[in-house]
Amino acid sequence: MKDHITSHALNVSASCLLAYVTSNLVPDVQLIGGGVHPSGFYFDFIFPQAFHVSLLALIESEFKNLIKADIPIHCRSMMRENAVSLLRHLKFPDLADNVEETSDNIITVLQIEEFYCPAPAPYIESTIEIASLKLLEGIEIDNQFIRVIGIVRDNPQSLKQFMKAYERRRKKGDHRQLLQELQFWIHSSAISPFEGNWLPKGLKLKQIIKNWLDTQRKNCGIDVYAVQTPTLLNQDFFPTDDALLIECEIQGEYGILAPTKLLNHLKLMKEGRCALDPLPTRLREESFIFKQIPLIENEGLLRCPSYETEETTIFCRPNELKEELISSLHFIEQIITMLGFEGRWVYLTSVERTVQKKAQRALLAQLKEMINVQVFAFPIEENPEEHSGIYGPSLELRIQDSLGREWGCSRVSLVMNSPMTPTFIQERSLEVLSQQTWISLERLVALLVEKTEGALPLWLAPEQVRLIAIGDHDREWAAEVYEGLLRSGIRTVSDFRPLKLAEKIHQAELERIPYLILIGEQESNKRQLTIRSTQQPGAKGMAVLDQFIAQIMSEGKEPLIAKKCFKAEVRLDSY
Repeated sequence: MKDHITSHALNVSASCLLAYVTSNLVPDVQLIGGGVHPSGFYFDFIFPQAFHVSLLALIESEFKNLIKADIPIHCRSMMRENAVSLLRHLKFPDLADNVEETSDNIITVLQIEEFYCPAPAPYIESTIEIASLKLLEGIEIDNQFIRVIGIVRDNPQSLKQFMKAYERRRKKGDHRQLLQELQFWIHSSAISPFEGNWLPKGLKLKQIIKNWLDTQRKNCGIDVYAVQTPTLLNQDFFPTDDALLIECEIQGEYGILAPTKLLNHLKLMKEGRCALDPLPTRLREESFIFKQIPLIENEGLLRCPSYETEETTIFCRPNELKEELISSLHFIEQIITMLGFEGRWVYLTSVERTVQKKAQRALLAQLKEMINVQVFAFPIEENPEEHSGIYGPSLELRIQDSLGREWGCSRVSLVMNSPMTPTFIQERSLEVLSQQTWISLERLVALLVEKTEGALPLWLAPEQVRLIAIGDHDREWAAEVYEGLLRSGIRTVSDFRPLKLAEKIHQAELERIPYLILIGEQESNKRQLTIRSTQQPGAKGMAVLDQFIAQIMSEGKEPLIAKKCFKAEVRLDSY
């Protein structure tokens, strides 16, 4: 595969080629539409007869033959009405309807031989550039059509690794299954088909993460003003045609649900509600964001229509911008590293083709110049990607789930001047930076649970110890132990239910409770504890209460950012 071909271009091309192959194999099939899927690519079809898994194997075989044939692929641009006419002539009415509904005047179309498929460019130049391919499944959607999902990789070994992870995930489940086993979160379609329900332990985990981040900021001397601004905004306050925005009507008044709190923060500063002196000034807000995401595109907590986000808007002088930018990036890297992740930075630019495009390119060059001389823990992808809903060039940190799929976790953006930017920013020669340590707290929790398979490190575990009294006569000593653990700040739950011991232990192990304390007659008489580690099944030992408390306090100590690691480090090869 050529080096300049991005994963996105490869998947977009594969989606169109899937439609091409399938329409050749099944002449009467209806093409509904396709694109990039979190796992790779997809296309939706209505088949003239019932779909069977044997057809999937046949499509895959023909797709691989197409790859070997090394057929050229062309990118065509045409006026929207011409694209609609072409697709109707080819008897692709649903694809024509999709194009007709778009607001773009110029449509890009992938052409292979006499087949045309509308899709965002760029594309690969030949079918041979798809090195490895696998069609994963065909899923019936709403009893209407079949969604065929596939993946492409740049080499057979990468595909083999993915399939190994894919099969493992099918057997063990993804974060949704793990979260339910952990008693963190459950999904009930009777309550809502769009999102799940957070249980007490899941909420506790989210709060532990937020409190820990507050501690890190204080440890690094980062002062912030905590604010809370409206989520339901005047429709004119947020002038954009973003298709993901949700419009609302309340008593005849129309509004939108804020997709970001950046403009709210700019408005607060313009009206003098927050002090600009001394600079830098940081407004930080935690809020829930709501977006229109089709139900079939939901990926549990990785991609859902509502999520909790965190956003800090930083106002500073031009000579302070570089330090604030580098500090923000290093802070995020330290946080993500301490959570056990690795990742990579990706440049993002806006997809809008406006007069601001030239200014954005200049600002992107400025962003690259500021960070190119710095040392970062994670690699930086030099080729920028286009993204909707951003207000200037950004760096997004992406981390992988259990299938190796990348998800945006954190983001830092330079806010460029636009019609939406208050004039006081320009009048006072201020620079504005937007920092999101976590774009979605739900996504961060899902990735944590998948990475650890539910066995969270002790300092993050919402329940660190479960105390089990074997008999009624053992409860007195068990109660003393329980109170001692709580006084020491150890997150402990007691289980005195009249159930069999094996059942209690099995439930605790299923919930991945780090430590179990068993108290029976022997432990009560000796005033000791029998300790079991659920991360080391079968291992157990005896301990006195003070000894166990000291062990947990040491092992469960929260990691802290070392201030020396927080300072910028200059690359020697930059000179």
